[in-house]
Amino acid sequence: MSWPNSRDYVEALRDSGLCFADDDLIDAEVDTNHEGLPLALVGSSSSVFRVVKNDKAWAVKCFHWHDESHERRYRSIEKALRAINSRYLIKFEYIKQGVKANGAWYPIVKMEWIEGESLDSYILSNIQFPDRLLNVKRDFQELIQTLGRAGLAHLDLQHGNLLVHMDRIKLIDYDTFYVPELDGHDSLELGHFNYQHPRRDKQHFNLNLDNFSAWIIFASMHCITLDTSLWHKLAGGDECLLFRQEDFGDPFKSYAFAILESHSHPEIRETARLIRSFCETSLDAIPSVSEALTCKIDLKPLPPISTVPAWIKAREAKLDTTAATINIERKTNEGITFGTFKDFNEAVKSNDNFEDIELRNSICCLEDTQIGKNSRVYHFLGEDREIALKCFMSHVPDRQEHYEAIKIALKGGIRDYVAQVYYLPRGIKVNGEWRPALKMDWIKGQTLNQLRKTPVNEATASYLADRFVEMILCLRRQGIAHGDLSFDNILLCNNDLKIVDYDSMYVPALMGKTAVESGDPAFQHPRRTLKHFGAYLDNFSSWLIFYMLKRLYINPNLPELVENALKDERQADVVKTALRNMELDRKADVKEMAALLKLILGYECSAVPILDTERSLTRALKNTTDVVKENISSPFLKKKPKK
Repeated sequence: MSWPNSRDYVEALRDSGLCFADDDLIDAEVDTNHEGLPLALVGSSSSVFRVVKNDKAWAVKCFHWHDESHERRYRSIEKALRAINSRYLIKFEYIKQGVKANGAWYPIVKMEWIEGESLDSYILSNIQFPDRLLNVKRDFQELIQTLGRAGLAHLDLQHGNLLVHMDRIKLIDYDTFYVPELDGHDSLELGHFNYQHPRRDKQHFNLNLDNFSAWIIFASMHCITLDTSLWHKLAGGDECLLFRQEDFGDPFKSYAFAILESHSHPEIRETARLIRSFCETSLDAIPSVSEALTCKIDLKPLPPISTVPAWIKAREAKLDTTAATINIERKTNEGITFGTFKDFNEAVKSNDNFEDIELRNSICCLEDTQIGKNSRVYHFLGEDREIALKCFMSHVPDRQEHYEAIKIALKGGIRDYVAQVYYLPRGIKVNGEWRPALKMDWIKGQTLNQLRKTPVNEATASYLADRFVEMILCLRRQGIAHGDLSFDNILLCNNDLKIVDYDSMYVPALMGKTAVESGDPAFQHPRRTLKHFGAYLDNFSSWLIFYMLKRLYINPNLPELVENALKDERQADVVKTALRNMELDRKADVKEMAALLKLILGYECSAVPILDTERSLTRALKNTTDVVKENISSPFLKKKPKK
C-alpha cells in the first residue's frame, strides 16, 4: 500500500469538509501558510496540521508510512496515558478512518494542540534569564520521574518533543512510547541521533532507554544555567543542545567534551565527565536522572583539541557572509528614499507590480490605507483572506535581518496577540524598482484610541486592563518587548487585544543590536534613545497604559495629560509645569496618574520595574521617599505609611 506524502495531505486538507470523518474536524479551519495552503509541520514519518473548530485547536498527525503494528501500539499507549492523568502528557485519539487523501482513507492521531516553544527555541529566547532555564530544568526532571513512576518511557526525548509554555513542559510525539503492555516488541524508530546512546538499536525497547537522552538534556541545561555563553560557543540550537552524535561516538575527538571538561566551573567539568562515562557504559546500566552530577569512575584525561570542528567553521562562515552582505547593502542603500506616497499609491493599483502570487491575485482597498511616519499599510482582499502590506518609504540598514528574527519569535508563545509577518525583499515595484515590503494578516478591530472616544463602562475598562496585563506578561515570558506600545498600536479584536507595528520590537535573537525607532513619545520614557534595546523596553509604557485602561471609564483624556507631561520632561531648561499641574488637580484619577508617572520617571529607562500589579511597584514605593500624597488611594498604589 502506497502512503501519501506531505504534499498529498496538504492537497487533501484544502477541504476539511471532505477529508475528515471525525466530528471535531469536519469543516474545521486548517492553519495556512502565506500562500493560503494548509501549513504542514513535516517530519520523517508524518505531517502535522493545526486544525481549529469551535475555538478548540487540534493537532492532526497524518502518517507517511504505517504497518500493522501501529494501531495496536497506539491503542496500548492511549490506554496507558489515560490511566496516569499527568499534566506533562496530552490525551490523544487514534482514528483508523481519519483522513481521506488520494481517494483512500488513512489513519490519523488527533490530540489537543499545545501552545509553546520547542526547548531549543525557549533556551534561545531566555538565554539571558538563567533562573527561568533552571526552573525548566527542574520541571524536566520531574517529568522524567513521573514517567518512571508510571513505568513508561518516551524513547525519543529531544528538544523538538519538549514544548515549553509558561515555564512548564509538555511532552509530545508518542510514536515510540514504551508501555508495559508492549513489552517484547522492537522500537519503531531509534530517536533523534543527537540524543541517543551510540550503541542503541531497534532491539532496545524497555523502561531504561530514556535515561541516556534524559541525562543529555538535563546536563546540557545544567551547564547552560551555569554559563550561558556555552549555548553560542557550542552552536546550541543546531538540532541539538550542547552535544552531538559524534561526541558520543568518540569523546576523545569531541570538541564539546574538550570545552566542557576544561571549563573553569567545577560543576560543568564534573557534569561533562559524567556524560562521557555514560558513553562508555551499557544502556541498561545508566541510572535515571538525579541532581547527583558526580562521575564515580576514573576516566582518562582528554587530549587538547586543536582542530575546530566543521560545524563551528560553517556557522562562523555563515555569520561572516551574512555580515558582509549586510555591510554591502548598507553602503549601497544608505540614505535612499524609495518613493513618495503618491508613487506607492499608484504602484498598488497594478497587480503586475507584485511578485508574490497571493498579492498578484488580490485587490487593494486604497480607502483603508493607514499612514505612518515612514511607511504606509495597504489593505488587500485576497481569495481566502484579507492581507496587510506594509510599504517602507526609505531604506533602513539590517531591516531584513530584523524582521526575519521577529518572524520566528511571533510564531512562538505570543502568536495569539500578533499577526504573522513575511518580509518580502522584492515586495512591490515602484517607479520600475523593486522595494521591500512586509506582508501580514489584516487585523480588524478598534484601536484603543478609537475605543476611548466612545462611552466605556467600568467592567469593560477592568476587562481591558486585565487582558493587557496578560498580554504583557506573555511577551515578557518570551523575553520579547514590543518597543512601541501605544493606544494606536493596540487593537480590540473579537473581545481580545492584538498588537500591531513591529518595527521597534525586541526579540532575544536581536540581542546586541540597536533599535530602529524609539517609539511614540507620548508613551515612552523621555530619556529613551536608540541604544536602549532590550526586554525592558515595554516596562515604562505598560505601567502607563495599564492605569489609563483601568480609569478609561472615568477619564478617557489621561493620555493627553501624560503626553504633555512627558513633552515637558524632554525639554531642557524649562520649568516642568505639566506634571505639577496633574499633582494639584482635583480629580483623584489625575493625581494617581501623576503619582505613578513621577515614580517611574525616577528610574532610568532600563531600570523601570516590570509591570506587576501586586508586587513590583509596591516594592518600588517602599524604597522611594518621594511618593504619593496621603490622600491618594488606588487599587495598585499604596499610601505612604504614617510615621
